[in-house]
Amino acid sequence: MVYLDILLLVNFLIGYFLLRAAARLAGADLGAGRALAGAAASALSTLILLAPELPGWLGAAYKLATAAAIVLIAFGFKGWRPFLRACVWFFILNLGLAGLVLLAVYRGGFSGMQVNNFSVYINLSPVVLLLAVLCMYLLIRLLLALFGRPGPENLWRLQFALAGAPPVELQAFYDTGFFLQDPLSGCQALLVSWPGAKNQLPAELNDFLREYFAGGSPLPPAGYRLRLVPCKSAAGQRALPGFIAASAALRGGRGAYGGDGATVVFTDQSLRDGQFQALFGSEFLHSETKRRKSTCTKDG
Repeated sequence: MVYLDILLLVNFLIGYFLLRAAARLAGADLGAGRALAGAAASALSTLILLAPELPGWLGAAYKLATAAAIVLIAFGFKGWRPFLRACVWFFILNLGLAGLVLLAVYRGGFSGMQVNNFSVYINLSPVVLLLAVLCMYLLIRLLLALFGRPGPENLWRLQFALAGAPPVELQAFYDTGFFLQDPLSGCQALLVSWPGAKNQLPAELNDFLREYFAGGSPLPPAGYRLRLVPCKSAAGQRALPGFIAASAALRGGRGAYGGDGATVVFTDQSLRDGQFQALFGSEFLHSETKRRKSTCTKDG
């Protein structure tokens, strides 16, 4: 006999923690809302247990398809490499957990186990459920300690606004080896991945960037102050389009910084396989700290 509430609750908790672990192992950004949505999808996918038995190949295809859908719901699509990386980690963690559960069942003599369409149901008591969640938590903490992604001091949220457009908020990475500068002001610029940010940008700016990266020579939209910033990378030297931000702010492990008048430079490439949508370096933080001290001295 299958208790639907236990089936959904257990798999919701397991799905949530596995997605959190997969995010850390894959170095991906996972917000609480997306994690809950992915966990809900993971719980609902187990209802295949109640369906008539499917052919083996169809059951396996269902598990693979639902795993990909759960990852897509939780992480979104930011390129094939980060998507496949998250899928692989999520799949490996599921296999590992399934093996541990089956080992515990056969060694511990639990009753009430049912297997159908590659889904497993075990009639657990509330006490055992709490112990299982605790064990999952400790296992995930161990995985994070061994394979954690960059420390919190490297992870920031960047918010900027251009020419009166609505603010754009992105995941930013603090790279001490990043030295891109605005040639006119001499200040370090912020590098933003257009593929990762275009869903938040105005249509006229997207049209300009699309034509520019296609090799055209478009005019910037009205009100946008264009700067062409030389950039040297593994692909060679090129000029990237930059715009003076009406406002810019960074929030992260070292505090919050405002960067009004900063130059936001766009690239048509994904940054770190799509894990982040923006890059900035230490000079930006130092410049903002110096500007703050100067402002405070003048005000005093």
